[in-house]
Amino acid sequence: MRIIADIIIFFCVFLTPWYMPLIFSLFLLVYFDFIEIIFVGAMIDALYGGKLFVLLSAVAFIGFIFLKPRLAFYS
Repeated sequence: MRIIADIIIFFCVFLTPWYMPLIFSLFLLVYFDFIEIIFVGAMIDALYGGKLFVLLSAVAFIGFIFLKPRLAFYS
């Protein structure tokens, strides 16, 4: 499942607008420890320039580490 999601996100980075891979990665981050979100942010930054997305994805990853135990639907 994780490898398939990585392949889909990799193609989404190059074939869809910038927000689609981030939204897909955030949904996966809720259910898995999806560290690949940081690499997705780095790829988007390399493609479009800037450092916003890698910072945003790292903050989201760290935030979800602390938020997951408090979520009602996460078991």
